Amino acid sequence: MYKTYQNSTAKSTTQIFFASRNCTILKMNILHVTTFLQGGAGKVIVDLAKAFSKLGHSISVACTKDPVQGYGNYPEHLETLEQDKIPLIFLDSTFSRVLAKNLHASRTLHSSIIQGYPDLIHSHSSIPSMVGIDATAKLNKEIPIIQTMHGWGINKTKEQERQDIEILNSVNHVVSVSKSSENLLLEKEILNKNKSVIYNGVETTLSKIEVSEDKHLLKLKSLRKEGKKIIGVIGTVDARKNQALILEALALLPNNLEFHAFFVGEGEDLNAYREKTEKLELSSKVTFTGYKKVARLYTKESDLLISASVSEGAAPIVILEAFSEKTLVLASDTQENMEAINDGYNGYLFRSGNAASLSEKINISLSSRSITKIKNNAFDYFQSKYTLKSMIENYLSLYLKLTDSNELIS
Repeated sequence: MYKTYQNSTAKSTTQIFFASRNCTILKMNILHVTTFLQGGAGKVIVDLAKAFSKLGHSISVACTKDPVQGYGNYPEHLETLEQDKIPLIFLDSTFSRVLAKNLHASRTLHSSIIQGYPDLIHSHSSIPSMVGIDATAKLNKEIPIIQTMHGWGINKTKEQERQDIEILNSVNHVVSVSKSSENLLLEKEILNKNKSVIYNGVETTLSKIEVSEDKHLLKLKSLRKEGKKIIGVIGTVDARKNQALILEALALLPNNLEFHAFFVGEGEDLNAYREKTEKLELSSKVTFTGYKKVARLYTKESDLLISASVSEGAAPIVILEAFSEKTLVLASDTQENMEAINDGYNGYLFRSGNAASLSEKINISLSSRSITKIKNNAFDYFQSKYTLKSMIENYLSLYLKLTDSNELIS
């Protein structure tokens, strides 16, 4: 089942984590199953796959191929897997709740699994877990399934909630990405006692990457030289991310505040947001860039990053990236964001759903005399809790626990 793993070039997370245990790590075969490789959750999956592949483990990823209802796979996530030669299995469907599609996906996954049994399946949503459970049901070997709950969602019906709770109770281990998410599961009366919290992590610095001439990034840099304050809003443009509220707040700012806001991300109907921008007389102060391959570049170049999300599994990845890049953060006061941000200490919070509160906090954030101190506090907090290295080590520990860590050799 295992192969001895001794890789002198992969000196990093694995060797650091097990240095005190004086042991050799055995190679694992890990299969990630998700809906789509999209947004922050998609980045976490790809980062885990890439890191464990570099550590010598055998990694594969399965997801739904065709986009639907504003959901789909980000090209950069697919490209990263291809560049690192990580096998990608396309299924139909791990997103839909149509049983026939789920059964088709489980048969496809089963066919892949029997060609090389994984030591564990790491699922990243409830329907992928259900597909994984069905795909392994008739095997003569038990394969543990971990499910990371990246977010609960805001549009589930009671029946969908019931289904998801039943699935969460059926997997071997449930990972929440924040304490507040774990508390939500307890409120939903999840009975699975095998659970833990593993915080998402990101790279400390943006990897060196060549970006072709980007007209929006050039515009941003030009506006900065003119003395404009740059406000970054990064993420899929939709109701959950609540960019409409940000537009309303920007319209309430003092006329003498020189700013320009860049909304970076794809959306089902960006034209509706552009029309709202015109009605609010903000067209000269707002740019919608659409999808960007390296959105973190905009985070890095912004004076203030705003996240107005009404629901997340944890503080969004873009907030963690802003902490790392020492970009000031202003976020809605959801439980997940309050877990990461101490208002006025390492960022700012506003009353969720309240445009006046957001507008007031934008003005305060951009004029504060404590900006440097707040950004440094955020960076220190990031290093203590949200690094990619820490996330990898925590998942490695869990993987080994669920695949009989006793099979390590000294």
